[in-house]
Amino acid sequence: MAICHHSRARPLLQGVRLWLPVAMLNLSAGDRTYLKKILSLYTDANGRELLVGLTRQESERYLVLCEQIRSSGFVANADYYELKEKHELTRMRVIAAQLYLCTKNPAIH
Repeated sequence: MAICHHSRARPLLQGVRLWLPVAMLNLSAGDRTYLKKILSLYTDANGRELLVGLTRQESERYLVLCEQIRSSGFVANADYYELKEKHELTRMRVIAAQLYLCTKNPAIH
């Protein structure tokens, strides 16, 4: 899964300077920066901001559950753990792929 580093827009057509806004998740600027830095957040080909390994709906649900746990002491449930595992396993694969590219073929990086 490729990580898109465009912040708020993406090209509509190759070589044409038309831009579509990114459908951003409900995150603070600090959270967004942190999640991008740890390769948890990316923008898909349709301009939707997602958590790696999760659909848009799953990403939104996971963020709601995380906020509930963080702010009110909500006890994590099976839904939370399922989404967390799916997200983190995919994120580890992305990190492994990036590491492979950096160490096996530095010219690509």
